[in-house]
Amino acid sequence: MLKGMTGALAALLALGWAADAAAQDGMITAKFRRWQCELSGEIQADGSGSSGTDIDVDSTLGLSDKENFNEIGIQLQLPIPIIGRMSLTRWTGTFEDTETLSQTITYGGQTFSGGTTVDSEFDITATTLLMHFGMSTPKVAGTGVAAGAALGVKFFEFEGSLSGSGVSESAKAAGPIPVLGLFTKTALLAYLFLEVEVHGLMVPGFLSGGLSGAIWEGNASVVFRYNRFFAGIGYKIFNFTLEDDSGTGVGDVEVDLKMSGMAFEVGMGF
Repeated sequence: MLKGMTGALAALLALGWAADAAAQDGMITAKFRRWQCELSGEIQADGSGSSGTDIDVDSTLGLSDKENFNEIGIQLQLPIPIIGRMSLTRWTGTFEDTETLSQTITYGGQTFSGGTTVDSEFDITATTLLMHFGMSTPKVAGTGVAAGAALGVKFFEFEGSLSGSGVSESAKAAGPIPVLGLFTKTALLAYLFLEVEVHGLMVPGFLSGGLSGAIWEGNASVVFRYNRFFAGIGYKIFNFTLEDDSGTGVGDVEVDLKMSGMAFEVGMGF
């Protein structure tokens, strides 16, 4: 009986994988996404034996405008049951503005006096490698659902620079971060899909070279597919509450930032 149950389970898993594979765009899928995001939150950078000011990036530095972040991704369909696919994505962009300070702030050991005009530049990059584990329901009248979990690593880089009145300073937070996630892909119609994915983790410092805190990324998109081509529109969020005491920057760096906004994507399968 146990042998029969094992065989039935294996057949079910293989069927689920086959259905998921058939729902994909091809063995290899390439995607480009333009993310129009806004930044909010706070940053603090210590240095030279002094504590940094807790700086609001909007009200203090004027980083309130939407910026375009570009994301490229590639997905490989794997001929392995349950382990349906592997994906590699990388997005990068910059927030920058010029603001006259209404208060004196300390950043990375440098002091910027109230009334000083300060140029701010925040460069943010994330590269994510994920293995997806999942199954699909058989399609009925063009509809169906694929769902599962993801496991991987995110290589995260943040650098924030301030300069004004002949004074400049830069602070960094960077490191590899293991992540766990969930995903769903729902076929609403034969050519229309709802795709949702979220991944992240609470990060202990010993796993990421001194980077600790929490990080998560999520997006939801409605995607139209025709043959091997697709285009979609959705919403993307990236939150990171991290502290870097690894010494890669000027000192301890604490960031509590949120990036969010509409995203537009195009791609094709091969």
